Amino acid sequence: ENYNSNDIWTLALSHLGDVLISNGFYYIHVNEESLLKSIINKNKLIIGDAIVEILILPNIDQISIEIAEKLKEIAISGIPIIFLNKIPDKQPGFLNYEENDEKINDILKNLIETKKVYFLDKNHDLSTFLTENLRIKPGVIFDNSQPSIQYIHKSTENSDYYFFRNSSNQPRKVSIKFPHFNKIP
Repeated sequence: ENYNSNDIWTLALSHLGDVLISNGFYYIHVNEESLLKSIINKNKLIIGDAIVEILILPNIDQISIEIAEKLKEIAISGIPIIFLNKIPDKQPGFLNYEENDEKINDILKNLIETKKVYFLDKNHDLSTFLTENLRIKPGVIFDNSQPSIQYIHKSTENSDYYFFRNSSNQPRKVSIKFPHFNKIP
């Protein structure tokens, strides 16, 4: 009851990260500047050193016209984009807002109608949607959901490195499968 809107947004984002990681999906947070500098290569979005298969935008109600145009480029390249709970319909600020809000709405409406972008409300199970609808495989496979186990995955030309962390204060025994069938862990 003492939370402000930023606290609520942060808690929701933290919960989203927990849901993704507990189901084996590795994720990163990116800001507008990083997204605008990103490049597309072979149906992968490259943001700095990170290679991203899907872009998830949770609870965002405002985006710049530049981001709307970048999202269009990303979606047309075949990289899935999911808006969670809200679809942005305006830009932040007032400079040319009427014209830009209309452009943003037109771009996103067209992408959603042509099935280049997806909208999921809070009633959808994101992990199920990723695996069953978009056929995106998690980075690791747990026998069951593991909300206290987080991991980082780094790839090199010849190896994949996984760093696991148990965020609870109790020891855990967890069965983990890796998606690299041709390698020995």
